[in-house]
Amino acid sequence: MLAKPVFGIVESVPIEEDDYTGYIELYLTNDEMADFYSNQLEYGKRLKINQYINIYNSDKDLVDTLLWTGDSFRQLKYKGFYSK
Repeated sequence: MLAKPVFGIVESVPIEEDDYTGYIELYLTNDEMADFYSNQLEYGKRLKINQYINIYNSDKDLVDTLLWTGDSFRQLKYKGFYSK
């Protein structure tokens, strides 16, 4: 808001709110999940490169975690660990 007192011309500068968090959580029914896996490219086009997507079923269980590479999804594989 410094420009208004100095120049007298700027009322306000809109601040764009970016809700980008680096990941998206999808809660899908079985039919929606089938559609997602059948049309991954269409869903991927809506994401930013290197954006993650966590897919949950209708019971809110995590089903899959994917990374959009810009061309396709890459499934993330990770090993569980146990502590004593």
